[in-house]
Amino acid sequence: MKTKSDSGFTLIEMLVVIAIIALLASILIPAITRALDSSKRIACLSNLRSLGQGTLGYVFDNNQKIPFIKADSGPGSGYANPPWFNLIADYVGAQVKTNISLESGTDSAFRCPSQKGDFAISYGPSIGAFVEGNSTLNYDWITSPSEKVWLLDVHTGYVYFFNPAIPAEHWAAPRHQEKINVLYFDGHVGTARTEELEAERPLLFQPTRN
Repeated sequence: MKTKSDSGFTLIEMLVVIAIIALLASILIPAITRALDSSKRIACLSNLRSLGQGTLGYVFDNNQKIPFIKADSGPGSGYANPPWFNLIADYVGAQVKTNISLESGTDSAFRCPSQKGDFAISYGPSIGAFVEGNSTLNYDWITSPSEKVWLLDVHTGYVYFFNPAIPAEHWAAPRHQEKINVLYFDGHVGTARTEELEAERPLLFQPTRN
């Protein structure tokens, strides 16, 4: 006598499949998240590298002047008018529309892909670029350009500049798995944790100090 076979899943089989899917998801989702974070970190480093090249181009064209101008009035509490990002925009193929908003489609060089919100700028320089009363820093005054920071990931309130006399946790933005991307005056890029920046503050952000 033939019996009718049941080709459907039993409850136990369904639970096993669900458990396997959940296990795979618990393994794959963190790996995918890490891969996406790594991709954003690399894109951010590429941005900073491009900004470094743009900065050096500006320096070459402007008698060794760093693109960070001191002004008696204007944005940034009397400093940075026009801001550094306005000055090097042409060197990175971006057209600045206003101080913090760039023309549509051209803001990628100034914006970290890990930054939240719609603010156009992600990076900022130290007010230490104004040293010893100098209105504009000359590149050849910088001691050890490969060790002094020009730009880094900052919170949105510090894109004009940050004050290295204030603890790093207030202005440095650890967007990349608790790390901050950093551009040095010689054009190379790197990463650092907040505590590492804090350990060398403020000398790291005083370009002419030994």
